[in-house]
Amino acid sequence: MAGETTRRFASGAELWRLGAGVAVPDAIERLKTAAGVEYAEPNYLLHATATPDDLFFPQQWSLVNTGQDGGTAGADIDATGSVNLGGVQVSVDGGKQLGAAIANRPEVLACYARNWLRYLYGRADTNDDLRTLTRLRQRLAVRDYGVRDLLIDVTQSAAFLHLAPLEAQ
Repeated sequence: MAGETTRRFASGAELWRLGAGVAVPDAIERLKTAAGVEYAEPNYLLHATATPDDLFFPQQWSLVNTGQDGGTAGADIDATGSVNLGGVQVSVDGGKQLGAAIANRPEVLACYARNWLRYLYGRADTNDDLRTLTRLRQRLAVRDYGVRDLLIDVTQSAAFLHLAPLEAQ
């Protein structure tokens, strides 16, 4: 059977990637009867597609806390798979989608730009930095503008070029 071991676990279990044209059900059946194979099962990824219809789900505050029974709204694991971004509920399926959903939010870009500026300037931002911060936020919203570009822009700004040298310690 065409396939390769992609990971071996301490228990002796193996994760396989099947070769082209090998169907998962066929591979499972063949492996179940192979010598030295204790068990074989597919490695399917499962995702919740709906909120459970359990009558008591709303009372399980650790899953979705709306402040019921005096709890703190939002202090939960958000089992519904959605997040409020700027007043809009956005459904996400895992960390990768969550990262993509928040990556270009204006408040995230502002925080990112501000913290890089503070780090590179070695000080808190001031009103004199507003123009630079605005420019950085705008450029960060452009698809191919990355950290390297941001570093170049900040280090070429007038404020950076006129920083006083650090005292010798």
